[in-house]
Amino acid sequence: MVRTPRRRSEVLTQLLRVEHRVEDLAPIVKTPGPVHVKDVVPNELIVFTWEVEGGGYDTRVEMKFESLDERSTLLTITESGWKENPKGLKSSYGNCHGWTQMSCSLKVYIEHGINLREGFY
Repeated sequence: MVRTPRRRSEVLTQLLRVEHRVEDLAPIVKTPGPVHVKDVVPNELIVFTWEVEGGGYDTRVEMKFESLDERSTLLTITESGWKENPKGLKSSYGNCHGWTQMSCSLKVYIEHGINLREGFY
């Protein structure tokens, strides 16, 4: 659960509006390649695909936002489409770690304006 003022729960949705380019998201989001936004429902859902690091195929990412109360938003992230082989499994575990880090960094950025990812990559 990410505790944020409700008015700030819109930040990621605003950052990933369809008309944004990946370059516009820096310094918050770092990606290995192009992001293709498939669906955006403000304050509820963001769906996009992107190429797996190393190439060859895309995975699908869904970010769901559920308002729990005036100051709390539940963020659920799922990424699907990984190849079921050792390399695909290893990459999926790495991305799981990355989504955890991104979620924590986004919370600090929204609440305090501090970019934890600056200089990390």
